[in-house]
Amino acid sequence: MAIARDIKNVQMPARDTILSTNEVMDNSPENTPLLFDLTLTTEDCIFNTSNDLTYFESLLWKTLVIGGSQANDRIKNHLQKIFNVSDKFMKYIREVPIKNTPYLCETMLLSFSPSLKLQKDVVTYFRLHPNEHVDNSQMDLNARKTDLQLWQQYIEVIKDKNDRLSLTPLRLGLCDEFYALFQKYIVNDVYHVLLRQEHFSVKLRCPEEMVFSILVEERPEKIAALKQLKTRQILSCSDADFQRVMSKSN
Repeated sequence: MAIARDIKNVQMPARDTILSTNEVMDNSPENTPLLFDLTLTTEDCIFNTSNDLTYFESLLWKTLVIGGSQANDRIKNHLQKIFNVSDKFMKYIREVPIKNTPYLCETMLLSFSPSLKLQKDVVTYFRLHPNEHVDNSQMDLNARKTDLQLWQQYIEVIKDKNDRLSLTPLRLGLCDEFYALFQKYIVNDVYHVLLRQEHFSVKLRCPEEMVFSILVEERPEKIAALKQLKTRQILSCSDADFQRVMSKSN
């Protein structure tokens, strides 16, 4: 059968370009470690956190909950400065049972983080005064002993030598600049900046209401569900991540 001339001159449009798998998805073990995690070493790195983190997480919760439930007014005010919790929180913590305190502890994350403002202030001050000397005679170091100990323990958590996936900023709720500062310098190099802060200060990475929901709950299955929700809240409310989203939106 003869083919019409107008059909013979038609050029067929090019089909969809065929891409290799490497063009569709990065198949390098370095950039996609979970995909090639045949020995489960990457999975272990995610789930097996440092002892420093789990110890510090437990210490902070015991200090806030157990200390707050027994605190006099002076200690109460000091705890509020450290943890930035509301008057309502300090009032209720004296009235609820605290036997569920261990259930507040995360295993892979820290439930507290310095405010983004404090992180930025520390980074900025260090950049402006990298070699500043602290005059110990002008400062009551004994009164700052607790602050220094908390900062020292916190820095040990940040400087996790086994964190080959660089998950520490996510685990601790840190901005990149703050994390990089403590990765680059030793504790003694940044003490002068930390001492410029009024006190060691962190804030909850979940709502205060979540804390009391876990403390008063008696059903194990409900506690497990609340713990899971708390973890999701922590992962979704990082100050640093929120600022990144806002800057992109703007």
